[in-house]
Amino acid sequence: MTSVQGMFDAGNLPLLKRALDAYALRHRVVAENIANVATEGYRAQKVEFEDLLAQAQDRTIPALRTNPGHLPFPEEAGGVPEIVEEDTGFNNGVNDVNVEQEQLALAQNELMYRMATRLLHQKYQGLRMAITGRTQ
Repeated sequence: MTSVQGMFDAGNLPLLKRALDAYALRHRVVAENIANVATEGYRAQKVEFEDLLAQAQDRTIPALRTNPGHLPFPEEAGGVPEIVEEDTGFNNGVNDVNVEQEQLALAQNELMYRMATRLLHQKYQGLRMAITGRTQ
């Protein structure tokens, strides 16, 4: 199971919020790559998030509940997105931006963003229903 699937299965609200921030940042970075396709010497960039998230989840420190009646501690929502230069290995004659690959990355990122917003919306709907006792 990949860290992204685990994040969606777990339904962890802080993790979903962090994912939305990362997907928004990734959208901006990919759009900048596309906008700079004709800029001489420009180096394509990418956002690393999923690997950093998995590393952060591996470093979580378990919390200790002193009473079984206490609420459980949520897992630490680590994994700060990071912008890095991407070694595309592509040469378009001006720089290393491959527009087709960037458009594919944009479409994939949009799907991930939509999925995360839907899951977050469902979680908040569930909380609202639990608090009010109503579905609407």
